[in-house]
Amino acid sequence: MMQLMETPNQKNSLFNAMNRFIGAVNNMDQTVMVPNLLRDVPLDEEREMSSVKSDVDEGDMYSYYQLLKSIRRDIEWGVRGAAILYFHKWGKTME
Repeated sequence: MMQLMETPNQKNSLFNAMNRFIGAVNNMDQTVMVPNLLRDVPLDEEREMSSVKSDVDEGDMYSYYQLLKSIRRDIEWGVRGAAILYFHKWGKTME
């Protein structure tokens, strides 16, 4: 794949940041062969940042894996597009 030279303005653009994020999640998805093995695997940063907890305390790597994949899907398809895909997959109608 041929890469184009990026100017400083292009390098920091939202579109390029989203493309880099999607690429990183795709790389993660290809690297992780059995995602279920990530269940109950604690995060390294939890030990270091035990005093700074978020409101949503998921706790294991699998939940973060799923979260990153859902964010990627929302970026690629948009929130409404993701809902349409979900309803189409499970045979439900949108209201």
